Amino acid sequence: MRKQSVLCLLLAAQVATAGPTGPLSVPQTSQAELDSVLAATWTKVKPYLDGELQKEVNKLSGSTHGNLVINTLSLASYDTSAPPRLVITPIVTGQHHFLFFTWGTPQYGGEDVKILLPNGNWSVQLKGHITYSQKILFFTLHISQDVTITVSGLNASEDLQLDTSNPSWPVCKGAGNLQVNYSLDVKTGSTGLNILLTLLKPLVDYLVRQQVNKALAKIDAEIAGLVGAPASPPWGTGAPARAPFGQQPDLEQAALAASADMQTTHTPYGGVVSAHMTLPTYGQGTPDHWIGFGDSAIWTGHYLAGESFRYACTQDPQARANATRAIAAITDMFDVETPGGGHLARCVVPVTAPDAATLQTDPHAFTSTLRGQTVVCLGNISRDQYLGVMHGLGCAYDFIGDPATQQAASALEGRVVDYLVANDWVALQHDNVTMSAPFVQSPDKMIAFTALAAHANPSYQALRDQVGQLAWVLWVFDEDGALDPLSSYYKWNLGEGTDYHAVRLETDPSRYQAIARHRAIVRASIGHHENAYFQTIDAALDSTLAKTLAPEILDELRRFVSRGRRDFSVTNSTDPTIQKGNYSVPLSFQKTSSGSATLTPKTIVEALYPIAVEKRPSTDFLWQRDPFQLDGGGDPLQQEPGVDIVLPYWMARYYKLVP
Repeated sequence: MRKQSVLCLLLAAQVATAGPTGPLSVPQTSQAELDSVLAATWTKVKPYLDGELQKEVNKLSGSTHGNLVINTLSLASYDTSAPPRLVITPIVTGQHHFLFFTWGTPQYGGEDVKILLPNGNWSVQLKGHITYSQKILFFTLHISQDVTITVSGLNASEDLQLDTSNPSWPVCKGAGNLQVNYSLDVKTGSTGLNILLTLLKPLVDYLVRQQVNKALAKIDAEIAGLVGAPASPPWGTGAPARAPFGQQPDLEQAALAASADMQTTHTPYGGVVSAHMTLPTYGQGTPDHWIGFGDSAIWTGHYLAGESFRYACTQDPQARANATRAIAAITDMFDVETPGGGHLARCVVPVTAPDAATLQTDPHAFTSTLRGQTVVCLGNISRDQYLGVMHGLGCAYDFIGDPATQQAASALEGRVVDYLVANDWVALQHDNVTMSAPFVQSPDKMIAFTALAAHANPSYQALRDQVGQLAWVLWVFDEDGALDPLSSYYKWNLGEGTDYHAVRLETDPSRYQAIARHRAIVRASIGHHENAYFQTIDAALDSTLAKTLAPEILDELRRFVSRGRRDFSVTNSTDPTIQKGNYSVPLSFQKTSSGSATLTPKTIVEALYPIAVEKRPSTDFLWQRDPFQLDGGGDPLQQEPGVDIVLPYWMARYYKLVP
């Protein structure tokens, strides 16, 4: 009888451990897929980080730190094979445990997000020679020794507790202290000094940990600033109603004119680029050179999407011809890297072209051969370039839909997925070794890309189902955007284009709901930004929004067309009709001039509410720029491609959101 009682208590304890779940909980199968993706990606990230570790160690050679001189130092050995892990688990409250006894009613209390770096341990061994001098009374102690420093059992962890009572706006309610564990061992070439170090090891450990804890305290203070974030309500909500725009330009003619310009002015070498003109007035002058080659892939893809919707609306053969040329340009961007492969280049320019010489000064430029011609291309590929291309191909497949277009689009989509899967979802630099763009932090793109490939070719369905498990973790990656929605605003454009395909192609009801909770957070973050393109996608994916959003989309597109086709400068900071405020976030992801990144607090002056579309600073694609940015320069000699009218107009028209 006693054994049965103990067994029942053990079973009860196991059931209690499982605990209740909530609206943002992550199934074990999804956690396992995330673990698998992180581990696979780590094999590509690890060589880069190992190289950075080697560089930092080498910098210490010849350095002086007070009385200590590091004459030489090298990385003798290291083991950083254990990958990081991101763990999402429900917070369970209301229960108490003692030995085998459990009492109280378990209640769901939110989600705990823990970062393990790594999921295991790392070790590092350094070897070198040091010199130490210290004056003691009338004597000078001088030590010159070879040293071996071994750090083992190295790992770090941090966790955040999230209040998910409003699942469309999870808020950090607690942050644990950053934990760093390690074991330190120092050996020298002197037996006597080694004995002394052994005796002093507790003191040495204490002094070292004091310095580590001091550094960690600063980080903990910054992380503690996340408690209560993201702020509610989100920045820019509650704007007073905007009066309808006083002009009613012909949106169709504006979109058609932009398409015509695209063919005559903005695709000199196939891909879409911006033009620098000889005269400052639209309709006058000719291009004297082109710019924006680094983003040619993304805008060629977006343009392809726009022409696809145009064809779906009008059956105009010109739209199909334009789309065919865009697909050909995209194909070239793949073939210059590897014929028939899925490694994408940013642009392709004949070496004889006037812009080639300037392009070749870019550190990521390389030459290739295409149809017997030498061409200059740009590497350093990024996720946004891939997204633009896949967005366009997905739209072409469904909205042009003829067999030739579908065959071309399907083949390219398959090439992309095959390449990324073969490289553990890491796009590489042109050398096919160095990491360029990992996709692990963008599981939405992994889901959308495999969905597009499976939609066109059922042989990818098993892969789509496997990667689709990541749908349940999408909301976790939204937290960065919700925390700081205005910095790196282009991230939202990448997400919207991705979600458009992930949602419209989803056939599994549970996965659809998992993606829907991610979409709810996105809508809460930026749904009030007066963004015609994003709102068109919102209404396309949720028809219940169409009645509300259609008038706003029409008004915003009219305002956009009134801007004209040339860049211009704005100084909204001096406009008394625009309310302003201090936009602050506790931690903002900022890239440095050296190419690295930091997480630092940020405060800047921004508009309190979205600035009217016609007053926003000029840029290549207006809908991917911060709508609260007050000022911006603009050269009237620069003409942008106009993708930001071609795509949203025809897409909105296809979904019957504008006349």
